Parts: sequence; C-alpha cells; structure tokens
Amino acid sequence: MHMLRHSDRFAVRHEILLTKAEPGPYEAEARSLVIPLHRLPLRDGRLRWFANFVTLLKKQGPYAAVHSHGAPIFTAPVLAAAKAANVPIRIAHSHSARSMGSDYPLKHRIGRRVAMLWLKRVATRRIGITEAAIKAIAGSNWRRDPARSVLIFGFYFCAKV
Repeated sequence: MHMLRHSDRFAVRHEILLTKAEPGPYEAEARSLVIPLHRLPLRDGRLRWFANFVTLLKKQGPYAAVHSHGAPIFTAPVLAAAKAANVPIRIAHSHSARSMGSDYPLKHRIGRRVAMLWLKRVATRRIGITEAAIKAIAGSNWRRDPARSVLIFGFYFCAKV
C-alpha cells in the first residue's frame, strides 16, 4: 500500500488481484484510492484458478506487467499464466530467504525445485527485498544478471498498457 498511496507518480495504472473471498486489511484503502480490484478466490482449486486468471488477463487487458510476490510454488504458475496471456513483463518478487533444508518434507523440496526451474522460464525479472531473498529465487550469482535485483518495497500488481 505504501507504493499505491503514491500511484499518481507512476506512468502506469495499477490494479490488484485478490485471491481471497473475504475482504483484506487494505482493501478499503485501495478502493478509496480508486485502484481497480479484481477478486479471484482460490477456493475452486488451483488449476481452475489459473485458467480463470488467464481469462481475466485477456479480457481485462492488455497488461504491460504482472508482479507476483510469494512462494515460488505459487508465483511460478501465476507468471506462467501471465505468459500464456501474452503479458510481456512478468516479475517474481521474493519477500523471504526460506530455504528448503532436509527438515522439510521431500514433496515440498521437489515442488520448490520444480517451481524454481519454472521461474527461470516464465519470469522476465526477479527481485527480492533483501540480498538473501533475491538469492533464494535467483541464486548466488544474481548480480551477474541485470534482470535480478533487490527492491525494498514491492507489491502484487497488474499494470495496464
């Protein structure tokens, strides 16, 4: 919301996609700032949700960018859906440096590894809120790629052309 409060400074229009049916803590403030909100709850299952997300992007677009922050296991398919909807800029944003050590179940470690490989194919940019966070989604050589960086503030948005 910090960045959205200053959205008049941006050259693009920001929109928010909400994945829960119930109102969130910042929803009223976003509405007061006249920021378009789209609600697409996850309750109908992940595969249906992603198909509906592609449809939303195509019908409501064109969009210049989709920015998703969260676990790679969710962000990778979100950005894959954006790629399927021909959104040219797809940003993966990491807020944590959580590692998947041996104390995590094998299926979680495999899921994260697959998601990380998928991110390489669908994300056009990867950012983290700290150096540890960017390393978690872009590797220790993240500085070698200009499409990987640290950004202190970020949020989930879709930007219209």
